[in-house]
Amino acid sequence: MKNIILFILAINILTACKNKKETNAQQLEVSVVRKSNEDSTAINNENSPKQIEKELIKDCLPLLIDDPKLEKEKVIFFDSRKWGGEYWVDKSKNELNKIEALFPALTDKSVPSPLAAYTVSYLPKKYINQDGVVKQLDFKEPLGQDEFYLLYAYYLKQKNGDSKYKVQRDKLVDLYNAINEIYVSWSQSLLYYDHQGFRIYACAEYSIFLLDQYKEDFDSDFIEQKKLYLKSLKQYAQDQFKGSKIYDGNRIKENIAILEKLITNYYYLEQVRTFEIEYYRSRTIYL
Repeated sequence: MKNIILFILAINILTACKNKKETNAQQLEVSVVRKSNEDSTAINNENSPKQIEKELIKDCLPLLIDDPKLEKEKVIFFDSRKWGGEYWVDKSKNELNKIEALFPALTDKSVPSPLAAYTVSYLPKKYINQDGVVKQLDFKEPLGQDEFYLLYAYYLKQKNGDSKYKVQRDKLVDLYNAINEIYVSWSQSLLYYDHQGFRIYACAEYSIFLLDQYKEDFDSDFIEQKKLYLKSLKQYAQDQFKGSKIYDGNRIKENIAILEKLITNYYYLEQVRTFEIEYYRSRTIYL
């Protein structure tokens, strides 16, 4: 029975490692088949199914070696001082190299949305370090998602151009913050919205990426649509929690006024509507 388990294990893992060089795969298969031909009494803890599985999976993992020269080379991938804050977040070049290798959605040329990129990236990714030890990176939990979104913004900003779209980027961040503040005005908990304060930068950068698609619509008549949207947003807020202790009507009015001022063409209107529906209204999160 153990022989059969070993053989099936070899086939399954070799299939998972189909991107490995054919010679390596053949060597692994021969090794496991030899083990399956041994007398079952000779199987011990060292070549048990679990041990062989561990060795085969290890062979499939990428080998990521740190460069000592790059360990002290820090890269600031988010700097809140650009928006009036007082802190920044950095990583060593070695850390960024590992992230780029393990999470290709961050640098994908097709540029998925932040939500789509995170959806395919939040699970742990294992690798082998220079000492032959299996390690893993992940962006699980809310703080991990915050970091992923900030990294997404960092990489996409390089593609979009930092100074080229500074005005539009700042405007989008202010618009998305206003939406977040409106929802905070009736939230029973700030947990989700606090995290959104970091994720907004990725959403703004993705909107910058989409900018060229809307250039022809800049002069479109958007005034009536803008009025209808802001009216519906205000009504939605009132319908949800008006009369409750947590409802802050003045805060909502202040941020509606910000939207009124900053939505100056159809592009901004469409980006705000999409952002609000995708991250707020459709999610029904009152944490």
